[in-house]
Amino acid sequence: MLNMAMTEYFPAYWPVKIDPIEVMNGESIPTYFLLQRLKRREPRSTFWFVMGDDLLEGIEGWEGGSEMMRDTKFIIFDRNGLGSCKLPRQYHKATLESENPYEGVSSTEVRRRVKAGLAFDDLVTPKVHKYILEQGLYL
Repeated sequence: MLNMAMTEYFPAYWPVKIDPIEVMNGESIPTYFLLQRLKRREPRSTFWFVMGDDLLEGIEGWEGGSEMMRDTKFIIFDRNGLGSCKLPRQYHKATLESENPYEGVSSTEVRRRVKAGLAFDDLVTPKVHKYILEQGLYL
């Protein structure tokens, strides 16, 4: 599903890769520890954590969050209209050259709407919408 969204949304020149490490692991891995695994596996690669600005406030409370803040490069997408906020040095505001039709969208809202039987096609790409319905996800 992520690959579908990535190919529909991000420009082809963005060097973004989706890794199924958590799927293969069989359970969720706290983000900081996941990044450490990836860095050990691919020591020549540079990893950036991409997230919406709505998660900034609570990240230090995550398992390994303080270490992640210290050791990780970030790309922050504006989801709360905080585009003018001053970001710490390790954060980099993401901008796309094209219109962002999914600005402000969060996966939590997608799951909430699907579970409640509400329309969610305005929150995801057409291929992802079709996939969620076909697979019966988030019900």
